[in-house]
Amino acid sequence: MEKARWRLNNEASTCSGCSAKFSLILRRHHCRACGEIFCDDCSKWKVPLPHKGYSEKVRSCQSCASPQILNVSMVPTVGGEMLISAHNVGSSVDGL
Repeated sequence: MEKARWRLNNEASTCSGCSAKFSLILRRHHCRACGEIFCDDCSKWKVPLPHKGYSEKVRSCQSCASPQILNVSMVPTVGGEMLISAHNVGSSVDGL
């Protein structure tokens, strides 16, 4: 379980998601999965990351949270093969 190397605050003057410029009002937040720096709007997802050493839900960017907000279903077909479908269940995993 290796935690992501966090990008240093002084290395980012803008959000990695929307390119908004950071200021005293627009604060920096680290995605616990990839270590990049985002504004609050671009890192509002909370997901468990046990493979990174976090057992509780922690801040994540949308890109890192996306695999966890997919609902995957497997349905057997007549020929015995499995039909796999995946769909996004929303923009937040708080209810999961």
